Amino acid sequence: MLPGEERRLCISGSLEDVRNLAEFTRNACEALLPETDSCAVELALVEAATNIVEHALTDSRGNLVELCIKHIGSTLEFRLIHQGEIYRPPNYDSPDGDDVGLLDVAESGRGFFLMQSLMDDIRIESKGELSTFTMYKNLGDSAVYSKSPVPLLSQKAEYSKLVHEEMEIAAELHRKLVPHNLPKVDGLEIFARTEAARLVGGDYITFHKASDDVLYFMICDAMGKGMSAAFFSVIAHVTFRGILQMSPDISPGAMLSRANNIMADDFDMFEMFMTALVGKIDTSDDSLAYASAGHCQPIFYSGGDLFLLEDGDFMFGVDSEYEYKTYHITFEKGDRLVAYTDGITDITDNSGNLIGVEPLLYACLTEFRLRNTKDSLNKIFDEVKSFSGKTLQDDISLIGLERV
Repeated sequence: MLPGEERRLCISGSLEDVRNLAEFTRNACEALLPETDSCAVELALVEAATNIVEHALTDSRGNLVELCIKHIGSTLEFRLIHQGEIYRPPNYDSPDGDDVGLLDVAESGRGFFLMQSLMDDIRIESKGELSTFTMYKNLGDSAVYSKSPVPLLSQKAEYSKLVHEEMEIAAELHRKLVPHNLPKVDGLEIFARTEAARLVGGDYITFHKASDDVLYFMICDAMGKGMSAAFFSVIAHVTFRGILQMSPDISPGAMLSRANNIMADDFDMFEMFMTALVGKIDTSDDSLAYASAGHCQPIFYSGGDLFLLEDGDFMFGVDSEYEYKTYHITFEKGDRLVAYTDGITDITDNSGNLIGVEPLLYACLTEFRLRNTKDSLNKIFDEVKSFSGKTLQDDISLIGLERV
């Protein structure tokens, strides 16, 4: 895994599938960690996943567990996301002392003690319907790169004129998916901007004017970067357009559910996943409906205040039968909505720390009080590029919508 790269796996909440999680973790970490550290990480994740399956998912819909592994600077982050209750061993307090052994810990807390011993940090949190168990392993000087992180195909592509020409064609195809002429809707100002980290990317944004008063917008982020991610953004484009042609008044939740049902098998075949946010604005009744498939929480600005909107559903490509929820809010004159991909919030600073969403929230609040949506988001976009340096760490995309 290269710095900034992210890999995801979703399993059913069963002990039989935990072994798939272990193998996935081993393959992701083997080029970065010595064998002893790799085994420690695998053991900790298996213990965590087992606890989640046995204690947290007994009554949860779908019983899914998602593992997200991310290489952040000099740290590997492992997130286990599920819809069960937060699991902590009852009355567990970590014993003091460096010489404490496993047998010194109460039996109910030994698994948690083991994970603390094997990993550098553990965080447990709950937000909305999702619970997250996050563990961190510092790489330090242990990143051995026993295998080249650059695929052989990429090395050969540098010398292959034919491959380069094919990539240019793919890049041009992907660029044409980006809306250059934004639709015009009375009472609504629209902003959109995107840039790929490589020649092509996996971010996808689009708008669809259903009537004089109704606008659909979509923003998606396929896992990874480059050609494979771009390929799945093209699939998303065709799928979404087809659904809107067949059902021009569909709700965002139903639209995501139908798209997920169509695309899930293809995503599973290639071990790919995608996050997506779909919205529907109706200026005739000042309404905004939206649905999220594991995407970044949209930002809502109203009356001089700013907050993150509620969401909480899985990314799609995981469960073909998953039903996504539609959320509803009012969208009145002066209100603004910002949607974005995690390339903007998952940037790391010089110390390898993730900057998170807080800088984006602060920038939006400051700029919106001074400027219109277009000028504000253009400035923020340029600042993100400047902070990222010469090379973007991930594809970045921003959508802004303002009632006027």
